[in-house]
Amino acid sequence: TIGGVHYDLALLQTADKLTSGAGDGRISFDDAGIIWGLVDADGVVTEVEARTVRYICDNYNCTDKAKTFLLEKLG
Repeated sequence: TIGGVHYDLALLQTADKLTSGAGDGRISFDDAGIIWGLVDADGVVTEVEARTVRYICDNYNCTDKAKTFLLEKLG
């Protein structure tokens, strides 16, 4: 929960892991594929998952290609 809003912890932890350590600190197109794989693992995108993906796009340093990919997947 951030600011009283519920988000998917596993997705946020994955985004944190992908932006720390090796690399340039951005979520790349390949990283976006990893995130989306977690979202769509069961074939259903919940409201919380969709909200979390939007949060990641707005609050993490994503490449333009990664952000476009994730937002297009949300529809």
